[in-house]
Amino acid sequence: MNEQVSVIEKRILEMLPLERRDVISWANQKLREAIKKETTKYFESILYLLPKAVILSFGIDYRCVIFQITHDTYVRVSEGIPKRHLKDRSFPREEMPPPIKELVENKKIHSIYIKNALTDERTQYMKDLVINTGIKDIYYTKVITPSGIWILVVDGTTKTINGRKKEFLDMLGFVIQNIEVELAEIRTAVKENSTETKIGVTTFLIELLHDKLGNKAVTIEGLINRINKIAKSNGSSNRGNCHNCQKKIEAIVKDSSSITKILKILGEILHDIKQAEKLNIENVPFSQIFNELVEIDREALIELNNPTEEDFIISTDERKSIKAICRIIDQLIQRNKNPIKLSISRLVPGKIKLLINQQDINTKKLEMLINVSPDCKEITDHSFEDFKVFVSATLFSEMDTSLTTNPDSVEIIFPEKTVP
Repeated sequence: MNEQVSVIEKRILEMLPLERRDVISWANQKLREAIKKETTKYFESILYLLPKAVILSFGIDYRCVIFQITHDTYVRVSEGIPKRHLKDRSFPREEMPPPIKELVENKKIHSIYIKNALTDERTQYMKDLVINTGIKDIYYTKVITPSGIWILVVDGTTKTINGRKKEFLDMLGFVIQNIEVELAEIRTAVKENSTETKIGVTTFLIELLHDKLGNKAVTIEGLINRINKIAKSNGSSNRGNCHNCQKKIEAIVKDSSSITKILKILGEILHDIKQAEKLNIENVPFSQIFNELVEIDREALIELNNPTEEDFIISTDERKSIKAICRIIDQLIQRNKNPIKLSISRLVPGKIKLLINQQDINTKKLEMLINVSPDCKEITDHSFEDFKVFVSATLFSEMDTSLTTNPDSVEIIFPEKTVP
């Protein structure tokens, strides 16, 4: 990100006044950067910040919202100041307000200007809001994109929306249109690169969990039968057995808790397996993955060492890679609370190496999980959380990514983005 764009974006995040020309410059520069990165999050960040940028260039007495209308819903995608709007974001299409409905259904117009929001029939549905907030006028501008119709809405209170402001909003509408056109191309590419996975040991995993659950169920059934036998044979004549009954009941409760835990883990693993049926491979900057790791795994105290300061672009399924790395890190900090150090470098052209280090690192358990198989007798010593690590580690091979453990580190080698 160039320096000018960084300065403008910082002002947006800090809610500081902006010039309209700065907003256009920021939006176009961010769009070019997003096209270069080829990842959806860069585009989505523009849409998220755009309404804030509008009100900062117009004045804090304005409201700005971006809506997306599909074949069955209209959704508030982003807004300038969230507290000025309802918490609900998604609504049935048939509940569109009159001005938005008119703009969507009339293909000949691209904008609507309501000069007097208090008296206009189309805004009577929001009359209380108009009176309470002092809304004077409202401007709606429409763009049609591959993902549906997008509408940028601005209303003013102390000042009206003049001609230059309308032109400015129309220009931002074209920015939204360009964003969605580019996103459509990326989504198509991601869909085409969606890969069916073949996790050969899934059955083995499910059978292990089934056995653990079945053993607990058998134990509970046996205890219940014994309690019933004691109660029937002794009745009220032998009150001493009440104490024994209490002990048996406590054991039942304990095993019931274990079964509940097993079922929860089983549900999470089955969810992972279902998600793993397809991989969405895209080009992702490693800085983006690192920022997500730091945000998700706060306890791990993750540090990044990148000697070249190059933001390597890796080819991977972002969500699954982040989840897998998080689980690997969690495995390490279970045994050692020292900070996790990540090093990123280009191993050879086309291969990016991520090295995970930690002082006094212990990779034995992780190695066992990575290399697990039906012949591995030590599997019975694993905790339930280990199974989730096992699923994530298995997926790396499906993403053309290698995962290996060394006595002093964990190494993940990702394919690098292929430059045409």
